[in-house]
Amino acid sequence: CQQILPRMKMVGWGRIINMGAQAAINGMPLAGPYCTSKMAVHSLTKIVALENGAGITCNALVPGIIDTPFNRKQMPDAEHNNWVSPAKIAKKIEGLLLSDENGELINL
Repeated sequence: CQQILPRMKMVGWGRIINMGAQAAINGMPLAGPYCTSKMAVHSLTKIVALENGAGITCNALVPGIIDTPFNRKQMPDAEHNNWVSPAKIAKKIEGLLLSDENGELINL
């Protein structure tokens, strides 16, 4: 980030997209360090958005459980219908690259 952000400022444009988590907002048993670190990502997103601007945006995607083979293996009995697909995440990233939205925590 120390090398990339100055380059973004030099050209007056850039997109920073962080990965947060619903668990940081809602809590999750036995995941205190994970939830705490993701809440820090949420806060950092807001701070970077406030400190920059002029063409540089910073947002965070905040998914619930991501539908991956690993997660399905770890939670075989879970309801998968409301899990977030990687394709949905990719589509939102694509939209943010073209957007001026800034400082948002985007629930998925």
